[in-house]
Amino acid sequence: MRNRPKDPGLCYYVAVLSVIVGTVAAIICLIVGVCLLIQSMGSERGLKLAACSDAIIDWNDVGREQFNTLQDVSVSVDNKVHPLQLVLGNSADVDPMKEELSRKELATYIATKYMVSGRDAIRQISWNDTKNVFISLEYLLHPRGKATQKITIPPVSLIQVRVHKLTNAKACRFMIKGSWVQNRCESYHRATTVCAAVQQNAQRQWVLESGCGGTSFGTPAATSGYAMDYVRYVQVPGKELRLGAGLPPEGVVNTAGIKIELRSAADPYIKLERITKGKLAFGATTGKLNLVGGSLVVLGLCLMLPCCVWLVSWRATKMKTSGEGRYYADDLMDEDFDGDL
Repeated sequence: MRNRPKDPGLCYYVAVLSVIVGTVAAIICLIVGVCLLIQSMGSERGLKLAACSDAIIDWNDVGREQFNTLQDVSVSVDNKVHPLQLVLGNSADVDPMKEELSRKELATYIATKYMVSGRDAIRQISWNDTKNVFISLEYLLHPRGKATQKITIPPVSLIQVRVHKLTNAKACRFMIKGSWVQNRCESYHRATTVCAAVQQNAQRQWVLESGCGGTSFGTPAATSGYAMDYVRYVQVPGKELRLGAGLPPEGVVNTAGIKIELRSAADPYIKLERITKGKLAFGATTGKLNLVGGSLVVLGLCLMLPCCVWLVSWRATKMKTSGEGRYYADDLMDEDFDGDL
């Protein structure tokens, strides 16, 4: 009768677990690396750059000249009229890109917009006064040699409380940077820019085209019935933030940091906002995607080697001991038979 097989021991199981973990990591690296290599074969960055370059050409040819027909612009905020200042300057200074490479690739142009600070135009509001945070805006455009034209946008909210569902207290504190209030995660946001884009129709009348932004303007959690595409928000930290706790902000909202703007729909900055979804960057270059993708593929193949070696070794060991296992099973049957006798 042969001896029973011995327990391989803890080291064996640790080795098997390491191989499994390495294999999973290798598969993830291979998948991500291949996806990046496929993405590098496309021309997404080039298409974005070309679209923005075309918008700059159109702006220099027609758009800026049309926008300059406005003699002055004012805005009525809650029935109080405030003049907007004309802002002219190099686009790299007025509307800079966030990415250094994108700033170098994109041609500069003369940026033109009308703007006023909220310090002068927006009433003082409090974080505690959640029922009185909407303002009504009406732009008053004064074209040269024409009557005043009015552009009205839907009421906009100066502050927002966003509720993040399907999250826990830890994710709320360290990922969302929010407050855990009454067993739910809340984050608090203040408007930084209220902007409308206008264009001329066939009758040379200025009409509202839309808000100025891409997805960075507004939020999917917007109150129903209000066009939040006109507002850009920034997150404001709550009070007494700690794991599993937190309170809403208190005191007066910093309306001095809110800008009210009017732009032309042909403004390249608006095109840039929408194409880049508010990121103001064209994304990774083809060379960077190839470098990262290739490195991940090589790393994935290296992590896969221990798995291959282990499978070959396991197969050889199994083939070597397959006869021994069969004889061991026969011995067990003989023992049971002898015992019955």
